[in-house]
Amino acid sequence: MRVKVLESLAAGKAVVASARAVEGLDVTPGRDLLLAESDEEFCTAISTLLADDGRRLELGAAARRWAAANFEPDRAVEAYEALYRRLLAAAR
Repeated sequence: MRVKVLESLAAGKAVVASARAVEGLDVTPGRDLLLAESDEEFCTAISTLLADDGRRLELGAAARRWAAANFEPDRAVEAYEALYRRLLAAAR
């Protein structure tokens, strides 16, 4: 799920996610994205963003800034390659 969150942040989209979905990401709820846990919280957060263009755009811009400052695709590729090497070594 974190990959989808990262892709959304990098695309400058306003993100509503659970704490588990952003676990390990150094994001600030309310600034970089919105957190929700229950169906009601997700519905409220999404409805709020749909009704408030300014807030939605502000959150999307903050998301893009966070991704630009914190997410380097080359680093992600290196991490996946290292994981694949470990898995292949374990399978042998």
